[in-house]
Amino acid sequence: MMPYSVLFVPHQVPAAREMKLVADQCVKGGLNTIFLSLREDLKECLLTEGVPSDNILSLKAAGNGAEVRKERSWLAELKSYLGNTTIGNYIHKRRLSDNGRVQTRIEQELASQQSLKAELEAVLDRCEPDVVGLVSDRTVVDALLVMLCEERGIPTVLIPFAVGADKMDLPRFRSQPEYDAKLFSSWAAKFPGQVQPDIRTGTPRFYYPPWVMGALDTMGCLPENPWVNGGGGVNFVLAESHNVRERYIDGGCPEEKIVVTGMCSHDNLYEVYTRRDEVRKELAAKYQFDSASPLVVFSVSAFYELGMKTWDEQYDFVTKQARVLERFDGPVLASLHPKMNPADYGFLEERFGIKLLSERLSNVLPVADVFIATIASTTAGWAELCRIPLILVDDLINECEYYTPTDTAVFFESLKDSTSFERNLGQALNVVNATDAAPSMFDGNSSVRICSALKTACGGNPN
Repeated sequence: MMPYSVLFVPHQVPAAREMKLVADQCVKGGLNTIFLSLREDLKECLLTEGVPSDNILSLKAAGNGAEVRKERSWLAELKSYLGNTTIGNYIHKRRLSDNGRVQTRIEQELASQQSLKAELEAVLDRCEPDVVGLVSDRTVVDALLVMLCEERGIPTVLIPFAVGADKMDLPRFRSQPEYDAKLFSSWAAKFPGQVQPDIRTGTPRFYYPPWVMGALDTMGCLPENPWVNGGGGVNFVLAESHNVRERYIDGGCPEEKIVVTGMCSHDNLYEVYTRRDEVRKELAAKYQFDSASPLVVFSVSAFYELGMKTWDEQYDFVTKQARVLERFDGPVLASLHPKMNPADYGFLEERFGIKLLSERLSNVLPVADVFIATIASTTAGWAELCRIPLILVDDLINECEYYTPTDTAVFFESLKDSTSFERNLGQALNVVNATDAAPSMFDGNSSVRICSALKTACGGNPN
């Protein structure tokens, strides 16, 4: 009997690395693995991570990004002429929402999606996978691929990946006019499930621009609920923890789709967790602090890099936290998001004595006494796994209602005054966890469970 074949489809470099960990275990478990690279940088990453070139397929078209970027470029030109003024934005919005222009763009997007569909059909014909592994079922590529797999009877599985944003947070990433449902009221009426309010402004937002939404609907693959992973047509959703499972269900993902397996990168986290004392001493020697002192690990928000804040807003947000941490009697190590430029945050060390980590966060977090992150951070759940008190920071503290860790102390901080932050930090340092036992899925065997789930999806023996 021929071994089962898995096609992995990552969208970004971190997802490619995560899927490579899954693929390594799949190979050990007797499965063939193939990667579909949507961009050249993903192919380079996969080659660097050791994936044979023969196991990497490339895709020429990758969806709708070019048209959106073109429209944003036009807005930039307009603003350079009129400035960021009310009249400049008004003209742009009127032009953007003109029905004739929307219909024209639907036709353009539809042609793009039809071309993409043909490419994906060719990929499936060529590699004939028994199962397809995705990290999302809501991008244009994913939606088309899920539809094609359903037509061919190929199961689709969402691989556990650090997806922090959900229906509470995703509208914040969609502040551009093309996502404003008020500008396209007829579309909002036709597709109410595609609309979610931005909890900061109350503005109703689309997940997709109307022309992408219209084209996906015509193609027959518009996800019913794009605001949560698993809200589309994917067959199985592998969740990194029970907490994430509950978030998916709360967001509208059908419960029967979800299997809790853990996440491959958690296996590395667990390995560090089992060597906490040794790793702490190594870090103390490198960053010159007393290993017996209480240690704070500070995950610096990437709101600016993700387009959610201006640089001035970002600087103010980070500085408010740094001023409190500067007075902390112990070492503070700051971790930056991969999209952040360390040179932009050199002020943390120069002004506040907060040292920037060169290590990946997963290689450091398990030794912390307190972890500070934003409410939307994909790494907040790591603190729960490692039994580390967690301070979640956000400008709008009501958002903290969506994060409900069950096995570690959590404190919510809105930064309205420094006294509150200092008090939360002091209380977090005094927490004594009821148990040191790690959660059941935090055992170094997540990759084995994910491989078993992929085999099961194929109809084979999970062992």
